[in-house]
Formats: sequence, C-alpha cells, structure tokens
Amino acid sequence: MLLVPTDSPIKSAEQLWKQDRIGQTLISLPINEPIYKNFQEGLARLKVDWFTSIEVSTVQLVECYVSKGYGIGLSIAVPNAKPAKNLRALPLDGFEPVAFGVLWTGKPSPILQALLDTIQSLARTLTR
Repeated sequence: MLLVPTDSPIKSAEQLWKQDRIGQTLISLPINEPIYKNFQEGLARLKVDWFTSIEVSTVQLVECYVSKGYGIGLSIAVPNAKPAKNLRALPLDGFEPVAFGVLWTGKPSPILQALLDTIQSLARTLTR
C-alpha cells in the first residue's frame, strides 16, 4: 500500500499512475527489500517509473516521514491494521502480495519452534 497524509489530494494510487511524471517524493525501504522489489515489478507492469527519493530503514520510519509531509510512503498492508490517524492508506490493486518466510538449517531449536508457531498463529488470525 501507499501512505499519504489525510489532507493529500491524492485519493487513489491510480491518480499517480495517470500522471505523465510522478512528481511526489517516494519514501521507501531500501531497494533490496522485498516490499520495494515487489512494488517496482508492479510499476513495470503498468509501465510507470517512480523510484525512491528518501530511503529509510523501517516501515515505522516510512510512516513518520509521511506524517511530517516529506512525501508518499511505500508500506505493507497488514490485515486488520489501520494506519496512523493522520495517514490514509491507498491500496495497490493489481500488485502481487509480498511473501515472507523463515529460513534455517537443521532441526529448529525449541525457541525457534515457539517463534514459528507464534508467527503462524498470528498469520492465521490476521487473515481471517
């Protein structure tokens, strides 16, 4: 999803794609992150160029920078979660969801297994 301040004239992502050149600043995680790569693949399908102007290290910082009016933020839509009260989420219809996973070698330790069980339980709860 994209995040804009609630007072932004941008009401949908489609408004951005219709622009000859997107003039708004894109605030995003680093370009090697799956969220950014997924976003760029979606833009490529639309034949739209829009690259990061402000790179931050966490999704929380994306929200903070958007809240301060520095631009439009690329974030992740978490089921049942709402953006901060001064932000509006713009869904990225037609974009592929971002897949996340856990990788380890050998048999998981009890602590790792507990973490995996918690993550799976939370994922099931959020997708209901």
